[in-house]
Amino acid sequence: MSKRHKIVPPHPAQRHRSPFGPIASLLLACGLAAAAATDPATDPSTDPSTDPSAGQAPAEAAVEPVAPNAIGAVVSCVICHGAKGEGNTRLGAPRVGGLSEWYLARQLRNFRSGIRGYDEVDIHGTQMRAMTLAVESVEVLDELARYLASLSPPEADTVTEGDVERGEQLYAVCAACHGADGLGKEELNAPALKGQHDEYLVRQLNNFRQGLRGAHADDTYGAQMVPIMNALPAEQDIIDVVAYINTL
Repeated sequence: MSKRHKIVPPHPAQRHRSPFGPIASLLLACGLAAAAATDPATDPSTDPSTDPSAGQAPAEAAVEPVAPNAIGAVVSCVICHGAKGEGNTRLGAPRVGGLSEWYLARQLRNFRSGIRGYDEVDIHGTQMRAMTLAVESVEVLDELARYLASLSPPEADTVTEGDVERGEQLYAVCAACHGADGLGKEELNAPALKGQHDEYLVRQLNNFRQGLRGAHADDTYGAQMVPIMNALPAEQDIIDVVAYINTL
């Protein structure tokens, strides 16, 4: 018998809420990151307690300091995506913290150039296009990608109910590029899927199927996803494969 998989979403009161407000939290995070980069007292390499040879776990990877010309862009991001890049399902904002820098940079550039967010039906995509157009330059977008990639957000909410065992079978076509572990493969230009909000994954797969993503003539890598959707022709197929991705 196929196993059904259901994860109950956390109560709204349990979701991340900063007592300082999102912008203040982001500025605080930026300040702490910059301070950690310049203060020897916070440098893990000078702290013997973080020496693995002394039986201590290595310190968590440091957050990259924000370049001065990118601070405004980062503050704009935090309003929807959170101070740690954790995303916000209520706003349809995906988890961007900790994604690969190369993938983030490409997607931000795609939004700016209209390769993504080109159809007004894609409400979230058009919002992102407007945000990237408001940024000074693509170089700033690249700085933004570098910063976001250095973040370590909390685990994403998972709420999709589907048939996990069936989803595992359907995922076989995905694994060729995105990996059996869902961590992606840079050499194939395939991003990580593991750890992403499942509602976002469902929406993006539907966008590929409906021509809201991957249909632009210059979207070389997005176009590769369009024929893959032939393996997921029904909504339940998408739900099942995403339910399996939740287990990775």
